[in-house]
Amino acid sequence: QGMTQAAAAKVLGVDQPKVSALINGKLAGFSIVRLFRFLNALVDTPRH
Repeated sequence: QGMTQAAAAKVLGVDQPKVSALINGKLAGFSIVRLFRFLNALVDTPRH
């Protein structure tokens, strides 16, 4: 089972619509540095 968009938003410090946009490949407005920070935050987050 994956993480909900709401949970991912909390981990990433963004709102849920931004998580939805990322999931749907809408990357405009996100720098490559920010995207890598998101990846690192999600990798370091334990899932139950």
